[in-house]
Amino acid sequence: MLKPTASVLSKCSLFFAVISLAACGGSSNGGSGSGPEGTGDPEPVATGVKPGVYSTTIAGDATPQAFTLVSSSGEYGLFANARAGTFGTLALGNGEPITGNGANVFFDEIWQSVDGTLDVNVINSEEFTAAFTAAGSDPGAGSDVTASRINELSNRGLTMQALSDTYFLSDTDRDTGVVSQTASVTIDADGTVTGSESVPGSDPDKGCIISGTVSIPDTAVNILEGNLSFTNCATIDSASSQQRNGDYRVIGYLLRFDAGAKRLVFAGTNNKVMSLFSGDN
Repeated sequence: MLKPTASVLSKCSLFFAVISLAACGGSSNGGSGSGPEGTGDPEPVATGVKPGVYSTTIAGDATPQAFTLVSSSGEYGLFANARAGTFGTLALGNGEPITGNGANVFFDEIWQSVDGTLDVNVINSEEFTAAFTAAGSDPGAGSDVTASRINELSNRGLTMQALSDTYFLSDTDRDTGVVSQTASVTIDADGTVTGSESVPGSDPDKGCIISGTVSIPDTAVNILEGNLSFTNCATIDSASSQQRNGDYRVIGYLLRFDAGAKRLVFAGTNNKVMSLFSGDN
């Protein structure tokens, strides 16, 4: 499902940042953490698996951990690192296996987006295996995964009141320790999203302007989805301005800590590059 390479973690940059659920103390099927806000147990969506955040293992890959997000509408996003992800929509026919369409977006010397199909085998409503098969003749762009739901994180219901805030990200180049990009994203109570980015050392008139909307498909589940537009983006180390500009379908979740601290995480693609945001309020 993902095609990361040995070089994908060499640097981090805004919208291409590595995240880890270890920050919230979450673990699969319960685990430990700050505890859910609600006690509801979401029913499986039409796909036969519960919506939520899934800890994911990629067969034959050295990446220590990946995450799959599934919404109640059937949208999904899988990402293991900043430069490889698979995004699409699951569908279910009457009595038929779960299938879906999507795109595997990855950086391997250049950014590539490969369309394909996803076949899901449901073990139970909180565990599944899946195989992404690339369209055409590139078997290297497909792979198999195993996913287990992180109940502690997934069952912490989400509302627009909890989500609405301004989130900030300051990104540091791993090699130099210098701040390479900063950004802010604001979500209003009605789901309107605005944001901006600054890239030190680049054209001062360049920097992504972010606009769009997000929604919460099921307030019992900690999953958001939305449509964002990036314009006026600067060129960064791996992606040109033209590649980064565009319309992104995104999926994400919200981490909540003590004393009102929160972290917004979302990822998506414009079918040219992958974008990943992880910012704190």
